[in-house]
Amino acid sequence: MRVSEKIGKVRAYVSKTLRLDRKNEPNEKSDPPAQKIESRGRQTVQLVLRHPKQINSKKATTESEKKTTKNSFQTFAYVHFASRLPLIPGYREEYEQSGIAQIYESYLSKALLTSCIAGLCALVSSLLMVGLSTRIPLWISAIAALNLAPTAFFICLFAWLIYPVHRKKAMKQSLENKLAYSVGILDVLASAGIGVEELFERVSMLETNPVLALLSKRFLRNVKVFGMDTASALREVSEHCPSQEFTKLLQNIEVAFQTKGSLHDLISFESQRLFSEKREKLKKSGSDLSVMAELYISLVVVMPIFFIVMFVIFELLPQVATLPPATLMTNVLIFLGVPVVSAVFIIILDSMIQGT
Repeated sequence: MRVSEKIGKVRAYVSKTLRLDRKNEPNEKSDPPAQKIESRGRQTVQLVLRHPKQINSKKATTESEKKTTKNSFQTFAYVHFASRLPLIPGYREEYEQSGIAQIYESYLSKALLTSCIAGLCALVSSLLMVGLSTRIPLWISAIAALNLAPTAFFICLFAWLIYPVHRKKAMKQSLENKLAYSVGILDVLASAGIGVEELFERVSMLETNPVLALLSKRFLRNVKVFGMDTASALREVSEHCPSQEFTKLLQNIEVAFQTKGSLHDLISFESQRLFSEKREKLKKSGSDLSVMAELYISLVVVMPIFFIVMFVIFELLPQVATLPPATLMTNVLIFLGVPVVSAVFIIILDSMIQGT
């Protein structure tokens, strides 16, 4: 329905409402409500006439201001630090495989600028805090402030540098844990005889493996937006893939595409291989979990009982000056030793389960 037709219906409804109100209340006292209805009708017409972009103008202005501030900060950092970046061997590959949607130089420039700001803030705050305190000598406060500023700088810089490595590790684990099932889906799609581009287009809509969907969208972007050929797009995605298993699969798909080989036979073979490896891995993790369960029972259930019996026996024997009281040792074992061992087992089991 057109906007003009909507406006006509709104005006007809408002005029009809005004006529009915005037017929029901012909006195002069009814004029103020009619004026209110008429004003409301005009406001409704103005809302209909108003463009949606004008309705959300304030929100769009706020978002644009935030983007402008962020872009200006990144631009300032890139201009002043991009040419002075240190060379970190092997870190560029780690960063490019982390999936961060920002170029390497811009990320490191922003990290250095943020770290400098953090160190400066730590220096100023420490000087202000020491200045308010009159008990600390000035030279001690200056040394503490000079030590605190580099500490804050290196802690902030370390956090920025470690984030891409941690993100790559998390993406690799998420991709490899579901790779066998995802390749099985690829096998089903390849059995229909579709091409490589359509295959990755279908995979990009998967919700079970978001990392694989992200890599598939990268491949489609390379082909449809950047105009790369299929082999070059596959090579570029394999260079930015955090998993070595999926990188080998992409390289094999590239070779099969260039040599006009059977894509279905290749993916079917890789699917069978990955499922067999997944099966062996699950068997091994099951045996490891059974060993951990027996070890947990021995350490957390049997051993505290054994030690408590020993402490009771020590309590009945003549007291030795070098040994602490049996009650103290029992309390330390129950309220400190058992929770610590249980927490360690929880961390180990969580890492084992995440690996499967």
